[in-house]
Amino acid sequence: MPILAFPGQSPQNDGGLTVTQEMRDILKQPGFISIKDGGQKLRGLYVDRSLTFDAMRLSLFGFDCYVGQLEQVIKKVESGSAPDLEGTETPFKFGYATLVVAGAQRMDLGPPGSMRHYEVLKFLISRGVPVDLEDIAGITALGHAVTGQALKVDLARLLLQNGANVNHQNRYGEVPLLGAFQQNHTPGIDILMEFGANLDIKDADGISPMSFFLSCGPQVTAMVRKWIKKRSGEEAPRVEKRCDCCGNIDAPLKNCGKCQVARYCSVECQRNAWPAHKKTCQPFSASNTITLKPYYEALGHVMPTAAIARQVFGIPTQPTPETHHRSAHVPKGLSSESKNIIIKVQVPFNLLRGGPDSGHGNLFVYSKKRDFVCAIRRQDAPAAYDQISQVVKSKGVGGAKAYFAAELKSKDELVVKTSVLDVIQLAWVPPRILRPNCTSIHQTKRVATRLLNLDVFGHVAHPSLLPTIIVCATVLFRIHYMQTALPESLSNGISISQELLDILKQRDYISVAMGGTKLRKLYRAESLKFNSTPVTHFARACFFGDLEIVMKDVALGLAPSLAGTETPFNSGYATLVVLGAQRVINDSDPKNLRHLQVLKFLISRGLPVDILDIVGITALAHAITSPVLKLDLARVLLEAKADVNHQNRYGEVALFGVFQQRHIAGIELLMEFGADLHIPEADGISPMATFIRFGPQVAATVENGLKEERVRRHRGRRSDANVAGRATFL
Repeated sequence: MPILAFPGQSPQNDGGLTVTQEMRDILKQPGFISIKDGGQKLRGLYVDRSLTFDAMRLSLFGFDCYVGQLEQVIKKVESGSAPDLEGTETPFKFGYATLVVAGAQRMDLGPPGSMRHYEVLKFLISRGVPVDLEDIAGITALGHAVTGQALKVDLARLLLQNGANVNHQNRYGEVPLLGAFQQNHTPGIDILMEFGANLDIKDADGISPMSFFLSCGPQVTAMVRKWIKKRSGEEAPRVEKRCDCCGNIDAPLKNCGKCQVARYCSVECQRNAWPAHKKTCQPFSASNTITLKPYYEALGHVMPTAAIARQVFGIPTQPTPETHHRSAHVPKGLSSESKNIIIKVQVPFNLLRGGPDSGHGNLFVYSKKRDFVCAIRRQDAPAAYDQISQVVKSKGVGGAKAYFAAELKSKDELVVKTSVLDVIQLAWVPPRILRPNCTSIHQTKRVATRLLNLDVFGHVAHPSLLPTIIVCATVLFRIHYMQTALPESLSNGISISQELLDILKQRDYISVAMGGTKLRKLYRAESLKFNSTPVTHFARACFFGDLEIVMKDVALGLAPSLAGTETPFNSGYATLVVLGAQRVINDSDPKNLRHLQVLKFLISRGLPVDILDIVGITALAHAITSPVLKLDLARVLLEAKADVNHQNRYGEVALFGVFQQRHIAGIELLMEFGADLHIPEADGISPMATFIRFGPQVAATVENGLKEERVRRHRGRRSDANVAGRATFL
């Protein structure tokens, strides 16, 4: 009969954990550990080893702390049978406060009398347990409480009230605030800032919370800005949803009828606040407003990129409301009366530079509930466009976005007050670099295997013990900021030479003189080694067009992040679908070869269509510039707003490759979707300057496309002139 393991049977109290020699070698370095000193490697090793955690291999006292058994903890401490409260368990040196926090985060249910983690922690602190005891990575109980995926604000507050160091730096030099930013834990950020978190403390790689918070989305940004203003003595309007007189957060609020900024829960509160509010109350007037013309065009699915970034890096995110995917929407009831709203105006953002774009792309404008969504085009009102753009870039968050009080007088008239507001709001903000918090695929499989086996010995336990064993077999810690290298088993036969890396590390487009020709040869030589076998199960399904597997993996949450990549070439899943459609001609499995349906399904689930591989080539470029033209996939990508004028690392747009392949249908498709013939590549050559060299068919196709474009422009000018004429006559 199989023997079931129980807590305390392991004399080492090792929790199933081990510290490798490689970890010891990195840890023995003095001071904070930067990426170049092995910090990156240590994070990965810490996560990998922590996956073997087994709460059954803690001491009886450690197990009681982990499951929150208050009576047993008190009994052991008062009887003297508890171990030294300043001691640790497991080779990772987890203190008892850390074990309490970890159990509170991981357990949903437990044995009778358990789940009382707050009382256990409070009792242990009263008996002298150290609140800032570090584990081997320098992470304290507070660090785990506010940076783990399951935020425990109550335990964090208790630790801080009892002297936990809010600015403690772990072995990477990181303060808890950085982890709370990445997890989007605004209540955690709030409590850390309340207890004096310092925004200017840099980690080993020179990153401080102050330099990082704008990268972490609008909620994090708004929370930090609230505290910055509060610490400077300012009280910004609308920084919290509450009555501006009594502070009531539960009652419905109404705007001040003049300025549309101040909010009150009752007429009485408005009267009481008026003596102070009248000093700043500014009604809408010609001197403080801009009139803009909304432009409504459905551009497909709008995805919050802060959420996408977190999904890429394995950080859980709340589902995005369907209304937040709107790219255009006119509010109801505008025909009868105007609508007073708070809007967000977002200027075009250059993700490569990490800042506002210098061009004149459309502004994106929307309200919090997305009942109003539109674009602002410069050609409709250049002066107003330039004025509002300048306000956003000079006074907005990161020069990228700002909030304004506005009045939508009609579908085509938006009056915006030019004073910038501070508003806590879930919205779209371009991400910079987030450090991943995800485990690799083989690590995830190990966790799943442990959960399915139910106990550490692989035996089937008695049904009454299953809930406890499942909880105790769960992985203890998902570690902060881990960046995992691609396992060799997933390299697909491709490798990246140092020579190739040296060329790629150049920031600008790569000309022939900078190694562009050499890079092409190296890229082509390695791509010929591509092997679809050693990829993930999901990637294989994409490559072979197995719609059934793809849909099932996405529905069950087994698929990796759709914004992720595979192979050392950083091939996105849209690219893998395209490559499979081009290379897999015959397949005995009738479920395969459904690449078009797979691509459509993945796009409907938020697949980014413009993910770049290492040389900046997108799925669209692969579909249309390879010898095997995939026109149907290219059209699907373009209809999903793939960038028809994207430039790869050589500065080339897709038109160049289509010219070289003489893909006449491809040229027609790209020009139909607005391909620009005047964009020069790194060596100064544009499609306009070169198309004539590729033969009469290419030349004729381009010339026909140019004629059709001129006709469209002429018709557009005539239409605009007719509208202007009618307006003048009226």
